[in-house]
Amino acid sequence: MVKEKKTKRIRAWELDFMRGIAIILVAFDHSMFDIKYLFGEMWKVSSEQWLIKLNTFANNYYYSDLRAFWWPIFVAMFFIVSGICTAFSRNNFRRALRLAVVALLLTLSTFIIEKVAGMSQGSVMVVFGVLHCMASSIFIFAVINAPLNAIRRSRWIKVIVFSVLGIIILVLYSAYFPSIGTVGPETSYQSEKFFVGIWVFSSGFWKTTADYFPIIPYLGFFFLGSAIASIFYYNRKSLLPVLDGKWHYPLTIPGRFSVFVYLGFRVLDIGVFALITYIYTGSIGLI
Repeated sequence: MVKEKKTKRIRAWELDFMRGIAIILVAFDHSMFDIKYLFGEMWKVSSEQWLIKLNTFANNYYYSDLRAFWWPIFVAMFFIVSGICTAFSRNNFRRALRLAVVALLLTLSTFIIEKVAGMSQGSVMVVFGVLHCMASSIFIFAVINAPLNAIRRSRWIKVIVFSVLGIIILVLYSAYFPSIGTVGPETSYQSEKFFVGIWVFSSGFWKTTADYFPIIPYLGFFFLGSAIASIFYYNRKSLLPVLDGKWHYPLTIPGRFSVFVYLGFRVLDIGVFALITYIYTGSIGLI
């Protein structure tokens, strides 16, 4: 008896493409943060001109209008695309649990690094970062989506429910979460609104952690993504199959493995920066 060949599932490459752009830019932004807040002071007083110039570049970037403009856009895009990807998961509860485990391991490892290195609180430790927020968003979505799946022909009901929830979260956030200052200890160009709004922590919680992504407003973007999925990706197929090819691999591969790219890049850039700092200054430079 000849076994039937399994049909190869075609991925929606355009989703990996957009997520790849977002995660690469987020990784770049984190690198600039590491230079500015963890290693920059040591580089600034070193005799190496290239380190001084790199530190100046990181500072200029962090205060730039460019960052103030694109950072919220691409982070929102990352959560919207992740919401769309719920349509391609067989079990979003399991997906949320796996990501939550990874997020908790990240918290534990960064806590240990911070304590062993004797760094100030919040220098490296991630308490509720992008992975924690994503895991929470997937779980909340799965809880709401489960009873909707029991409704016959629930496609457009899901569109309405998640669109309304997403819009309500973003509108209420914009209207009622006050702008209370600046982002980070020195910045002045961007509202703190993007750093408040998790249901149990105070609005000043971001000051005690190296990476903070609150549930509000990002759950709103995630819900909008899940609504888009019910409209355009109901059949779990790419919308642009004719453009599929190897040309997009530099972005779709990082997008497909965005969690590992995020974790790997964080470890790699801190390790490389610490090694460079130690070679040229005799200190690892962490604060």
